[in-house]
Amino acid sequence: GGSNTAITAATPVANRHLAAGVGVNRRPLNVADTELLRCVGLDTFVMIRFLRFGFDVTFYPFLFACAILLPTYVSNDYGGDEERGIVTSGYFALTMTRLESGSRKLWVPWAFGMVFYVYILRRVWLEWETFLPLRFDFLANGDGEEMDVIVHQDYESERERYRQVKLQLQQFRNSCLVEFVPESHRRDKELYEFFDALFPGQVKRAEILLNASHLTKLMKERTRYIELYENLYAKHFHA
Repeated sequence: GGSNTAITAATPVANRHLAAGVGVNRRPLNVADTELLRCVGLDTFVMIRFLRFGFDVTFYPFLFACAILLPTYVSNDYGGDEERGIVTSGYFALTMTRLESGSRKLWVPWAFGMVFYVYILRRVWLEWETFLPLRFDFLANGDGEEMDVIVHQDYESERERYRQVKLQLQQFRNSCLVEFVPESHRRDKELYEFFDALFPGQVKRAEILLNASHLTKLMKERTRYIELYENLYAKHFHA
């Protein structure tokens, strides 16, 4: 296999209109979330927030349901209606089927449902207020500082460091991995010429990454046999 690293000449430029449209950040992140965003980036951060949101709108309502709804169902004295096919025994004793039509206790699940929906909508709105300024900031300014994994020298200026980080981010976003490269193109030069013919002037470089898994396996086996030989040699000649 091999890979093609394509770098375009486009440079991200801050958009003053996007920056001006951010407005006030009503839901600033706490210290932990700020550090998480810096480490994982916006996409992964939003996914983690989504998973957290899913947990909050399912687990905590489940606890309240166990404390409010289940006692309401179980404590109601209703035996069902065999003629109408209403069963209230077994599993159905823990469901709304336990409440007969016209029961005052029907207001309990109704109120619970209303509160539950309001809670979900409120949580969605809070997540939206948190995400919107982050998204605008990403579109306006990018996330170059979050990608800063370069080991800088002490004598480098802040401008030079910023340039290197932006270049690194540009390369990361404009690179692609190509697999199953034919043997005729498994050299950097041939691979570059092939993609440069497809995208004239848009490919900066192409590099082959060798799949050395089989070689690694052979090296591990060689090391294992050497250790076995040394143990056997020591056992017979140095015992």
